[in-house]
Amino acid sequence: MTTELTSGILDWRSTNGPGTTEASYEMFQPAYQCKGAPFETVGELRLVYGANMDLLVGEDANRNGVLDANENDENQNGMLDPGILDYVTVYSCEPNTNNSSVGMVNISSLSSSPTNKLNFLLQTNFGTARATQILRALGLQSPGNSRPPTNSPAGTPPGNTGTTTVRFAGPLDFYVKSGMSSSEFALIFTNLTITTNSFIQGRVNVNTASAPVLTCLLGGDSGAAQQMVNYRQANPNNLTSIAWVIDALGQTYTSDLAALRAGDYITTRSYQFTADVAALGPHGRGYRRVRFIFDTSSGVPQIVYRQDQSHLGWALGKEIRQTWILAKQ
Repeated sequence: MTTELTSGILDWRSTNGPGTTEASYEMFQPAYQCKGAPFETVGELRLVYGANMDLLVGEDANRNGVLDANENDENQNGMLDPGILDYVTVYSCEPNTNNSSVGMVNISSLSSSPTNKLNFLLQTNFGTARATQILRALGLQSPGNSRPPTNSPAGTPPGNTGTTTVRFAGPLDFYVKSGMSSSEFALIFTNLTITTNSFIQGRVNVNTASAPVLTCLLGGDSGAAQQMVNYRQANPNNLTSIAWVIDALGQTYTSDLAALRAGDYITTRSYQFTADVAALGPHGRGYRRVRFIFDTSSGVPQIVYRQDQSHLGWALGKEIRQTWILAKQ
């Protein structure tokens, strides 16, 4: 990534008028205009000022995720160094719904009212006594009153002596302040949201994100990103919710934790998937390769992107090619 390309990306998707790179498109042959609207595909990066194929695909000329014999290992490290296209997407969307009888709880503004859905969510999963402890930790219940308010619904936790409002920047912020264990949080975190929209946009799946993506998420701290990757590998059974990032970063990376808590940036769920399908016809003839992106956020898998990549050349590896050559002989 370069500063020039960063500016180009921001200008290309901005709807707030001309940016610093907009005039540059008039000098291209042929000239065209800066889009000034959101990206529809990552392929649009080829049109953005400051982009070139070396930046976009790196050493992976045929974009199959493998350093093939005919590809240039520029730094001679024996490993594939991919370009930006390997790390970015325009598809990052989660449904803001679930199948729970409680439904989604909007934690961007929570009231201590006894009818708040959070009360019932906590009671359903942990019982009245534990729900009361969590509500007190969140500042939604006074410790001075052990009896529920008069005329409150059955099962209402005690201690609500007045109505207060507490706001949380995101689920991770909620978790830290709640005093819950990670196993407790795993039971309810899919019920928490900070938006009333039908979908939640732009979260990064910390269970699957690569170290470079995590580094960007953490403001350039590659040490913290690698620590998260190491924790995932060593503790695969602990990745049931976003709570594991607290254990992973601990007291060593407090500023990174603070940055993650400041918004709704991370998730452990993905609803969009890529399939890179390469195939041969009978007798090793008729090679085709097509890239698909499937979106499952509506509940039914839908193809939202399809691109024929046969023109990029062979992508099935040297061994398979050799097998077919020998078969023909």
